[in-house]
Amino acid sequence: MKIWLLVTLSIVLSGCSFVRTIGMKWANSDIEPVWQGQLHKQLLDSSFEGEKSYVNVHVNGHRLKLLIDSGASFSMLFDTPKVNAIGLSQQAELMIGGWGDEEVSAAYKTQVDKFTLAQVSFDNMALAVIPTSTSKYYLRDDEATFDGVLGHDVMRHFAWTFDKEQQTIELSRAAYQPPLHTHAIPFSISFSKVRLPAQFYLTDQHQVKMPIILDTGSRHYLKLSATYLANHNINITPLVGAADFGLSGRTKHQRGNITSIQLGDLKVPNVKANFIPTDEEDELWIIGNAFLNQFVTTVDYHTSILYLQPRGQSFKTRYNLSGLELRKIRSGHFVVRHIAARSAKFGLRVGDIITRINNQNVHSLSMDNWLDISNSPAEHLLCWAHSAIDTLQLHSEQCNTMVFANIIGFSEVY
Repeated sequence: MKIWLLVTLSIVLSGCSFVRTIGMKWANSDIEPVWQGQLHKQLLDSSFEGEKSYVNVHVNGHRLKLLIDSGASFSMLFDTPKVNAIGLSQQAELMIGGWGDEEVSAAYKTQVDKFTLAQVSFDNMALAVIPTSTSKYYLRDDEATFDGVLGHDVMRHFAWTFDKEQQTIELSRAAYQPPLHTHAIPFSISFSKVRLPAQFYLTDQHQVKMPIILDTGSRHYLKLSATYLANHNINITPLVGAADFGLSGRTKHQRGNITSIQLGDLKVPNVKANFIPTDEEDELWIIGNAFLNQFVTTVDYHTSILYLQPRGQSFKTRYNLSGLELRKIRSGHFVVRHIAARSAKFGLRVGDIITRINNQNVHSLSMDNWLDISNSPAEHLLCWAHSAIDTLQLHSEQCNTMVFANIIGFSEVY
């Protein structure tokens, strides 16, 4: 009852654009995939960057790069140069919210004739289009290094197998046949979200069972409710300040370790978690790609089962010890999106462009390289330059040796 009251109130306050946004969850409910020939499986034209996974699709014949995001209720595009070249029509205004504490993203609905994923296609598909200028997810237009998001409306038709180690993503029209020693966790779907039963050992003394949302669009291990910790007087130390960005802008939060998480018969100890302030303590319990990528992961929508196949190695955790949140831009540089208090003294500002790290040109460094560097407790030389957010004219490069602090408990690998 509480959920429906909140939805009703939101509709009253937000008007028609909000109602249309809710309708996007079911806009593609009647579309069906069309397979070419008798193929049952497809290796996708895909890639992994940092912890996120991407697939190349064709929209009305134009090749686009989309983030695979099981946490997104529907598929959407950003107004990148590639998307603008398609010439999509604007049919209705939308307001799209998500992760973040700032403003929701203004968008519009469009319709495409053909959406093609490898050898599978969908006809007459509805998509949302978000201008980068209207979304707090972006600081600069050139942060849009991918063209949009492939969401639940497409994902629900297949079984998806992700193998970051082999850099492959496979699509199947049939139920997955798991190998031996693979963990099988049944899931349910409500409001276009995949929910798994989970048991959290937040500390040695405190356990809680809570459904967790599967979010392949998240680069994190776990996102958990800080409100739950406060309501139950749970003390997790150390906690480190951080920030992240979604379609509703930035959220400041804290990061720490929980004792373990159990999914079915799989129990994983010492898992990093982001503790997010929420209105209710049962909100925002999410498992993301940094966790999933340590297994060969299959999300089978045919049977509603998540399969996690171990790789024969221990679970490893990477920590951002730098206090900097960086994001790649189309030039190959990194832009500074957030600076934690412990790193503010080095002279960097939000919006600065990182040009070199340890005397290596950043064009040759991937997000995975940066995550490895920021996980190394040591002195690192960073060089950067100031730039206006609407240009890439770099001014007055400067360098400083930064200490990526070895916070107790945060540099250990499990």
